[in-house]
Amino acid sequence: QLRDHVDILPTRTPINVNTAQAAVIAAVLDIDEGSARGLVRNRGNRYKTVADLRQRLPQGVTADDNRVAVTSTHLYAYATLRYEDRALSEQVLLQIRGGGANAEVAVLRRERRPLTPT
Repeated sequence: QLRDHVDILPTRTPINVNTAQAAVIAAVLDIDEGSARGLVRNRGNRYKTVADLRQRLPQGVTADDNRVAVTSTHLYAYATLRYEDRALSEQVLLQIRGGGANAEVAVLRRERRPLTPT
C-alpha cells in the first residue's frame, strides 16, 4: 500500500527517485511496478539529473520536475536514546533549505516514544 511509503509535508514536494520505493515511483510516474523496479535497479550509480532519469524511462512516459527530483528537501532521522534502564525511540522530520555552504536544516516534527516502561 502506498500509505506505508508517504508522509504529509508542509509544501508540495517532488519525490526523490534516488531514494523512493518502487511503489511510490510507479504511482507518481503512472507506470507499472515492474518498470518502477527497473528504475530502482538502474539507480545504482544514482540519477544525477531528472534529464538522466528521463533517458531511462519507458517509451511514452514523462517526468515532470514538479513531481520528481534527484535530491531531497525533507528527510527523517532516527535515534535511540538510552539512559540507565530507560530507552526512547526518536524520529525527527527535517527540512533542508538552500544548498551548499548556505544550507539550513529545520526540525519540522519530532516524535519520541518509550521503548521500555519507565
